[in-house]
Amino acid sequence: NREVIDVIHGNTIETKEAFIESLTHDCYIIQIPFLSAKRPTEIEQALSIFDQHNSCENQHILNIQEDTVPEKYKPLLRRLQSARADAQLLKQMDMEDEIVEDIKNLQRALTKKDRALTETKEALTETKETLTETKEALAKKNQALIQKDTLLMQQNEELRLMKQKLKDAGLLNE
Repeated sequence: NREVIDVIHGNTIETKEAFIESLTHDCYIIQIPFLSAKRPTEIEQALSIFDQHNSCENQHILNIQEDTVPEKYKPLLRRLQSARADAQLLKQMDMEDEIVEDIKNLQRALTKKDRALTETKEALTETKETLTETKEALAKKNQALIQKDTLLMQQNEELRLMKQKLKDAGLLNE
């Protein structure tokens, strides 16, 4: 029914989350950082092995007190401990960390370039708007000059006609 339910407490969660809303299938999502110190359910007891509150400086390693882990999950804990002892696996995890950091750096660089590109586009848009305004102002000035030239030509023609009349009347000598 596209409901989000806290299976521990049985409460329906009304808050919408984009990631969860985009899922196309029913599933269980476990948020390990939000596991409580009390672990009343079997799933919480199993997941206590992955509790990030137990991490040390190296985030790949968790300090887990084996005596706090229920007996039926101790084989899982031992399997994880054996993986920790594998030097090749530790090397691979470190390489993965480097790759993740490189990807983050690339994403930051892309974000920075996107921001710079957006700023450049905005500046270009402003420049185009200013250029358009300047062209419009020049067109108005050109129109005004054309009108003045036309007026001057009319006045020159009138002046020529007056001179001609005065000359014809003998009042003007050239």
